[in-house]
Amino acid sequence: MRVRFFLAFEMKQLPQTTFVPDLKACSTWQDVCGFLDRSRGARPEVLAYSAQYAMALAARGAVGAARDFYSALAVANSLARAKAEIDIVSCHSREVVAETEAILRAAQDFLDEHTVPCTEWPLPQEIADEAVRIVMQRAPGPHKLKYFRKTCEPSGFPPQAIDLLEMSIEYSSANDILHIFEVLDAKPENRDSRTAWIADPGHCEIFGIKVFISYRERAVRILANPGSYDVIDVHFRNAESIEAKLAGSNLKMK
Repeated sequence: MRVRFFLAFEMKQLPQTTFVPDLKACSTWQDVCGFLDRSRGARPEVLAYSAQYAMALAARGAVGAARDFYSALAVANSLARAKAEIDIVSCHSREVVAETEAILRAAQDFLDEHTVPCTEWPLPQEIADEAVRIVMQRAPGPHKLKYFRKTCEPSGFPPQAIDLLEMSIEYSSANDILHIFEVLDAKPENRDSRTAWIADPGHCEIFGIKVFISYRERAVRILANPGSYDVIDVHFRNAESIEAKLAGSNLKMK
């Protein structure tokens, strides 16, 4: 009972419970599934944070006293079962699938990388700790962004959920594009002086921060997590820095 008390106390300290207070009443990942079922139509961030919390509960709840290989597998199995049920109850929301997939994959990779067949394997607690570490890494923080938005898009085959932290700047002409690139100090390449075609800067740095810049459909897009399938705290901090640098500019940010 003492172990269960401290486990429940520890889980309720996760940042997700601050942003979604109803999660404090959930003791198991099945409880969170019930909450998600009652919360259909909730904001995407509520769904994502709830999914993160459920996966942490699934990992922690599968740890017992045994230390054998099958007990280690039990933690990964618990996460896999939880992912399936969480995805189903959320109607396979992109925001939820992105979270459950990232957390399960991290635990599976940790198990695989630290296993030598018939000889060595990680402890169940170590696998659970890795899952909770990823949950903490993806947890909401005190980020105050006005223009950057976190979204999730499928990519590749088979489709894999990819997180994006992106903002847009409107333009109406080629001169607008060049002006935006000048303010950003991005370096586009105009390969044909006889046309108004301007190449995307692509992977570059603005204000000392690595980004990916492209333009289409009347908007220049700045991606703050280039080369990463996940959005973590450093990407949010970089986005905050970019917004601060652009404050007071005459760009039409949205």
